[in-house]
Amino acid sequence: MIIEKRRCRQIFGISLAVGVLLSMYSCSGCSFLPERSAEPENCTILTYNVQNLFDDVNDGTEYDEFIPATGGWNSGLFHLKLQRVSEVLTRFPGGGADIILLQEVENENVLEMLRTHYLKGGGYRYSAVSDAPDTAVQTAVLSRFPITQVKAHTVTLNGQAVGRPILECSFEAGGRKLVLFCCHWKSKSGGAENTEPDRIAAAGVLADILQTKSADEASVPVLVAGDLNECIDEWELHSGTYRTALMPASRIGADVGEGNGGGNTGGSGESGKSLFVSGEFDDAGIHDGHTVLFSPWLAGGNYQGSYAYRGTWEKIDHFLLNGCFKDSMGIEYDSFRVIDDTLLLDDEGYPARWIPDLERGYSDHLPLMLSCTFLY
Repeated sequence: MIIEKRRCRQIFGISLAVGVLLSMYSCSGCSFLPERSAEPENCTILTYNVQNLFDDVNDGTEYDEFIPATGGWNSGLFHLKLQRVSEVLTRFPGGGADIILLQEVENENVLEMLRTHYLKGGGYRYSAVSDAPDTAVQTAVLSRFPITQVKAHTVTLNGQAVGRPILECSFEAGGRKLVLFCCHWKSKSGGAENTEPDRIAAAGVLADILQTKSADEASVPVLVAGDLNECIDEWELHSGTYRTALMPASRIGADVGEGNGGGNTGGSGESGKSLFVSGEFDDAGIHDGHTVLFSPWLAGGNYQGSYAYRGTWEKIDHFLLNGCFKDSMGIEYDSFRVIDDTLLLDDEGYPARWIPDLERGYSDHLPLMLSCTFLY
């Protein structure tokens, strides 16, 4: 898998961890909550596809319906959308999560407007946004914990960049390093099987990164999160007729189908590695050259999903964790929740999608929340 760094923007307030050199962007007029008077005991992480958060400036990369003036989009709708997003982000959990991963944010301008005005006083002193050229929407991160490093990884297929880059952020949290990958993989527009190689390519980027970590990085908690546009049981949904980007850990070493040019090796043009998933932390790790991550979706719970397509619930938004979240060394996985409160649901009980023309709704995705405990 060819992995390249793409441009990404990182916007930090006040200070950075000692010894870490990062490009910085100043923020004037920001107001933050006072510093914590004691070490926090836990950490909450939220991932949320906010559904098309565009600003009111014509950059030439917008979807047609979000071009200011000609597309019907305007400043009033932009600020209404910001208000709706901030309403969700400040309510769940109460006062907002410590780290927020966002998908479908247009650019740095949008993120800074959200952070410094609509989330003002929320303590989000650190932020980062991918800066992929000629791309309508980006991924972004807001954090109360120091962001110590930011990278953007290009996804390639047959030598060509495809889809959106993967935004990698390292944090200093609970006295320990934490690494998060904010993802927004290729959608199924064009057909699930036809677009699967694009998602396999993205999974392969992550598999390569996780498998090449140095010995001193092996104990670092790593979280892959975001809208993967892939159900946690995608392989089973297609009766195993072709390999998928997310594969059940039970299929390691077994025939996983050839329908999309997949198979156990190759098929995406580069490394072609899938990510394997399990509902047991004991399975997480590198097994026979394959990366296995823990998925809370597979660990029980009665959640129907985070997204609905034509009246059918899907589990396409994810938290995937490595085994270091259960090693009793500092940052421990505690719980997982789909934010399915009635506020975010329509009259039929599905996500209340954002409909600009009617000035209503929030997003066609529901947020996911992860809670961790710090062990000192």
